[in-house]
Amino acid sequence: MDKTMSIMEVSETLQIPKDTLRYYDRLSLVSPQRGENQYRYYTQGDMHDLQYIEVMKYAEFSLKEIEKILLNKQGCTEENLKDTMQLLENKQHELKKKIELYHHIMGLITDAMDMLYEKKPSTESEKLNQMISNIFNEIRGK
Repeated sequence: MDKTMSIMEVSETLQIPKDTLRYYDRLSLVSPQRGENQYRYYTQGDMHDLQYIEVMKYAEFSLKEIEKILLNKQGCTEENLKDTMQLLENKQHELKKKIELYHHIMGLITDAMDMLYEKKPSTESEKLNQMISNIFNEIRGK
């Protein structure tokens, strides 16, 4: 039998609150083994799933979307595979747009820092104002 970890050990190792681990169990995102004492015992596979969940949450996937993706690990149907691929493609597109937007914001920050550092006149702020307007419109989808 693989080495298992208690909920306390998993919480400390992965820095995920115990309440969150219990919640994931209730949602069946991760279903740790239960001992005779009904305590949860997590396998290495469970640990990988928990890390995956946290990474996907950071990428702004909802728990419902993560659940759909994790279903493929348990054996996927043609329909689930198609839905999951569409979900992943959509998220990839969203993330690419955000990365591009963050690059624009980084440019704005760099220009603002340069302006402050070089103590440029306020006439230069018109360039920053235009950059802000462009980024704002991009965020709003205009």
